[in-house]
Amino acid sequence: MSKLAPKGDYLFAMPSYGYTKMANPRMGETLRAARNRFANLVGMDTGAWLLAKAGLLDGLRATIHWDEITSFMETFPEVHVVEDRYVVEKGTATCGGASTAFELTLELIRQEHSPMFALEIAALFMHGDKLEMQNPLERWSTDTLVRSATTLMRRTIEVPLSIPGLASKLRTNQRTLEKRFQNEMNMTPLSVYKGIRLREARRLVELSTLSIAEIAARCGYQNTSAMIRAFRQEFGVPPGHCRHHD
Repeated sequence: MSKLAPKGDYLFAMPSYGYTKMANPRMGETLRAARNRFANLVGMDTGAWLLAKAGLLDGLRATIHWDEITSFMETFPEVHVVEDRYVVEKGTATCGGASTAFELTLELIRQEHSPMFALEIAALFMHGDKLEMQNPLERWSTDTLVRSATTLMRRTIEVPLSIPGLASKLRTNQRTLEKRFQNEMNMTPLSVYKGIRLREARRLVELSTLSIAEIAARCGYQNTSAMIRAFRQEFGVPPGHCRHHD
């Protein structure tokens, strides 16, 4: 009995060195066949070369490791080559190297799941410098107002600002802030603020020995019961279920 060909949401190609030898007719046939079984093909580092050689990037925007940009442009004129750190097109994605592979992965997580989940993953891996670790959204959000707002949210977890107050500190108005958050994250500023506070609460529940009441206070909840209700609504379980016991 023959084995079923694998299929899935994503297929990642990352050949690194020796990619020109790998870009042979057999590889092209394999990748073109995979196009019918995988919703998305991703070329990491020099993986874009394999996809382009197979004709899978024709007419699309793509990037590659910057050392190979010129050669890539000359070899595949039918590909719209850009010097971006990563490029996401419908059904394909490409990036330039090691650090950009992580940035691309965050973007795919953001698109497949949510900006809040991508924000958590970035923080978990301590992605970026000190400021970006406080607000990993800055690595891939293109809206400067949203970036500034989420940074301010993270700095005011214990004593949360009202949304009008937040807007005022950012020298804008609530309506503009709401619109920009909706466009960038498909969420309201209040929902993002709440999500940031509750994720900090979960982190403290999992990693500290602070009481639930202390955690609630540190995350801007004057009423412990209110934090527990919000926590359950956000994560599906009460805080106690996330606490690690020795």
